[in-house]
Amino acid sequence: MALMAEKQMRKAGLWQGAARDRTHWVAHGLLFILLILSGLQVIKLFISFDDLGTLIDCISVLSFVSMGLLKVVSLRLNVTKWHTLFSKITEMEENSITDLEYEMPQQTGEKQSRDYTNTIRRILRYLPRIYWCAGGVFILSPFAELGLKYFRHLPLEWPHILTIWVPYEDNAYVNVFLILIELLAAVYVIIVHIAFDVSSLAVMIFMSGQFAKLRWNTEMIGGRDLSESSVSRDDRAHALIITCHQHYLDLTRLNRHLDSVLNFIMGVYMNVATLNLCATAVQLTVSYYVYYLLSNK
Repeated sequence: MALMAEKQMRKAGLWQGAARDRTHWVAHGLLFILLILSGLQVIKLFISFDDLGTLIDCISVLSFVSMGLLKVVSLRLNVTKWHTLFSKITEMEENSITDLEYEMPQQTGEKQSRDYTNTIRRILRYLPRIYWCAGGVFILSPFAELGLKYFRHLPLEWPHILTIWVPYEDNAYVNVFLILIELLAAVYVIIVHIAFDVSSLAVMIFMSGQFAKLRWNTEMIGGRDLSESSVSRDDRAHALIITCHQHYLDLTRLNRHLDSVLNFIMGVYMNVATLNLCATAVQLTVSYYVYYLLSNK
């Protein structure tokens, strides 16, 4: 599991072991571009207070980009903690509790590990596709809007993927250059979102599966047949209590590490989601009000 999550971070150039990798330096360049575009977005936000539609677009796009920046910063600042998480997960997977010599079905422990591993693989398969589909819609929507304006013979404007302030609006070279770097920045933000969210979900699912295994093994401390008692059974039960307790301590430490790298991001997520919901509600209300006025003329 740790290798699958680590692979996603390496693709985003955010893993410490990839310091000499070309992907790492490309990620540095894309991050620099993203910071510049974020500054242009903030400028556009402040000069658009008189235009409600543009202001809401700025808030929506800026929240998507700012969350990507926060995830990059979080991954870079907490890279040591992520290393610790993945190394501990690898150690726990290699030293997992299995049959415990209690005449338990041999496939039980393997089945539990296989279940959460398959869940993680499904997430690795489908979650990036969902992000890329949503990102594709996000990237292509300005060009689709340009096409609609062209067929309806409406005034045309340069289609910008990110709602940014353009210093020379009438200069074709400036607009084309900005559109290209916006495309690169948008793709990088999607990759960062995938790397962070997949890694976080993979760790959460692993911990859920490990807690399920711990519960099952704890319930079986006394063995399957409680009617018989023997010294060997008591010795095995004592050894299993120690093993389960150590397993619990390991999971508790893992949970603290995960909480330390996610608590700030999750708090910002809640605020950004609330802001986007409010902005969407305002936009829908205004659109309905305009439609109502036009239909009653």
